[in-house]
Parts: sequence; structure tokens; C-alpha cells
Amino acid sequence: MQNEWKGVKAAEEAMEGRPGTNGAAAQAARDKLNVADLEDRIKNVLRFHGLLDEIPDFGEAVDDPIATALRHAQRELRTVHATNRARRNRLVAIAKERLAYQEYVEARECLDKVISGLYTKLQKKDGPKVSKKKKKAAEPNGANGATNGNGLPPPCPAALGLGPDEENRIIVPDQLKQYVSARRDLVDYIGSKFTEIEREAPGRLYGLPKRSVFEAIDEEIQRELERLPPVASSSSSQTRGSSIAPRSQKGKAKARGDEMDLG
Repeated sequence: MQNEWKGVKAAEEAMEGRPGTNGAAAQAARDKLNVADLEDRIKNVLRFHGLLDEIPDFGEAVDDPIATALRHAQRELRTVHATNRARRNRLVAIAKERLAYQEYVEARECLDKVISGLYTKLQKKDGPKVSKKKKKAAEPNGANGATNGNGLPPPCPAALGLGPDEENRIIVPDQLKQYVSARRDLVDYIGSKFTEIEREAPGRLYGLPKRSVFEAIDEEIQRELERLPPVASSSSSQTRGSSIAPRSQKGKAKARGDEMDLG
């Protein structure tokens, strides 16, 4: 019996023992089930009758002991990081206040030097000038310069340079008045603020504090924790087989699913 084929493709399939693309043999081959399809159908029937549970999520990553320890260490690291940031912010605030107080003290001392220098200059300018000969002659008499040439007591040293006017009132130069007024304003408006701060928290501006500077810092630590990015849980360290994050093409940057960076 001679076989007839419709074409070269049909002849090749016949020689290889494969069913043709058309006809009953091809339809029967398509209807055949493989092992995976048969297993899925059996599981669906058993699940329908309640003999099997729902389909588990095989893509969910399950932490091993090492990953669990790393995740726990990461949470502790976040707490320590937030604590350090809160303490640093408080120390920075105290340091700024101490620097401001030091600048205030330096400004006050500078004004004190200017006032003292100007006052000394006025005293020297208006003070009695005694020659060396008169000074030597006065010492044997025991006066030691206690009286002037007219036998009158010298003026009060504090009034030197502030010569009295016609009404016998002390005259203060305008320049000296300006420096004294500037110092008074500095002490009244700025120094009073520092005095109030030091009264509320002794040792905050100078010296050693009597209490810990980190008291009642828990609220600040909690705010710092809220600012940090959330930690990825075990259920969110996603299916790396089905959804892989694309790698960045810039430099050595890589996209990571469970980052340890704390920002």
C-alpha cells in the first residue's frame, strides 16, 4: 500500500512519527493533558470540596534566622540613630546659647574697657600736676600730697575729669554718657534674657548643669523616628523572582528591596 502525502511537511511529520497538524490525530494530541495540568485540576477539585486550603503565596519571602536578626538589629539601629539625632539637636541648641552668652560677655567687657579708658583719660587730663621737686619737698613734711599748694585738700578722685559747672554740679561728657547708656541697654535688654535662662536651668549658659541636659527627650526621639523612612517588613521584602527591581545604570547605584540606609 502506497502512502500519499499532501506535501513535504506532511511527509516529514509522518517520517518522524508525529501526528499531522490536521485531522483526528492532531485533535487527540491537543486534548492530551500533561502532568502539571492534571495536578492543577485535581487540586482545584479538592479545594472546592474543602479538602485543601487556599492557594498559598509562594512568592512571599520567609525570613531565615539571619534575616530576622538583621531586621531586629536594623530596628535597634533606627532607635539609636533617632536618639543620637535628638541628643545632638539639644546639644547644638545649648552650644548656640553658650556662644551667644559668650558674645554678650565679650561685648559688655569691651564697653567696660572703653568706659574705663575714657574715664582714666579724663582724670589724667584734669588731675593736679605736681613736679618732682614739690613732691620731694612735700614728703618730709608728712603731708604725702594730702594738700595742694594752697593748703586745701585735693578734690575727690572720682570727680576728677568731671569738673563742676557754675552750679557746682558734676559734668559728664556726652561721649562717656553714650558709652554708659549703651552698656545699660545691653545689660537690660540682652543680659536680662540670659539671666532668665540661667535661672530656669542653672548651668545652661556657664558652669556645669545641675541636672541632665537630656531630660524629657523621649518626645523628640519619637519625632525623629517618625521622620525616618519605614523599615520593610518580612512580607514586603517582595518576590524577587517575579518582580525584580530594575538596576540603575548610573555609577554603582543599585536598587535594593530592603535597604539598611537610615537617611
